[in-house]
Amino acid sequence: MVMTMSMVTPFTIARLADENEIKELHPVLGFGADCYEAGMIEVLKELAERELMNLPPIKLSELTNGYQGKVDLHYLLLKNALTPQQIKLLEEYSDQFEFLNGSAASDYFIAGFLHGYRYLKSEAANRNTY
Repeated sequence: MVMTMSMVTPFTIARLADENEIKELHPVLGFGADCYEAGMIEVLKELAERELMNLPPIKLSELTNGYQGKVDLHYLLLKNALTPQQIKLLEEYSDQFEFLNGSAASDYFIAGFLHGYRYLKSEAANRNTY
């Protein structure tokens, strides 16, 4: 049993080859599978982005909440020690850092969505071969 993390499983390629009476798998089929894979990734990314926008807020762990409290405290201590011009720079930095964190969280969600899809496809393909 060979597990794959591809959207297009070897079983799918073999089934399609059999259905079309292809006796020799030409390298072009690999290219076709790669093109299909790239298209599927784009479609799934769009689905993941839509799903992310419709999710209810995520309950943060105690660990995350604890660190957020520490960050907030240190931010206030730093802000209180700065001049007005430095405060403006700190606030601009903080805004950009928040955008960075949001963007990274979105990237992680999408990567997890794709990984989960590949895992489920792989599991389903492997179960269908028994």
